[in-house]
Amino acid sequence: ARAGAVLQRMLTGVLRHARLPQQERAARGCDAREVVLGRVAFWTPLAEDQDREVVVTEPGVPVMVGCTTDDLASALDALLENVIAHTPEGAALGVSLITKNAGGQIDVIDHGPGIPLGATRRGRSDRGSSGLGLDIARSCAESTGGHLDILSNDDGTHVVRLVLQAPHSDI
Repeated sequence: ARAGAVLQRMLTGVLRHARLPQQERAARGCDAREVVLGRVAFWTPLAEDQDREVVVTEPGVPVMVGCTTDDLASALDALLENVIAHTPEGAALGVSLITKNAGGQIDVIDHGPGIPLGATRRGRSDRGSSGLGLDIARSCAESTGGHLDILSNDDGTHVVRLVLQAPHSDI
């Protein structure tokens, strides 16, 4: 039931965003810190049921980014659900938020098998999923003028990084 509700919210957010005129999209903004803390709080009980350590690092101050709360929440839900669904139970989950270039950077960090090559293209996954989650996250980042990166580190961690630009101002 939780996964269905999350998927419904993600799809609704993507469709709503796609229908917005460009100038209306440019005026959007939210506090990424508030969204990160809220979505991690939502997913933590499920992560704990799977014996996952959940570690959040954040600056302790608002981090304004150029997307809506709903769009960022949908992107984070997609990325956190991917970790919970596609990494072994007990694998740690981390979320890091930093201020970067007047916007923000969110890293979702896991200790799982990593994202397969080609999974970043829409509809491509070897794990029985649609690949839509990464597409939702990428769309959110790109709507701010930012981007999505996928990194594998020497310590065995894997990172999906959202680089989000600050809200545009007409001033």
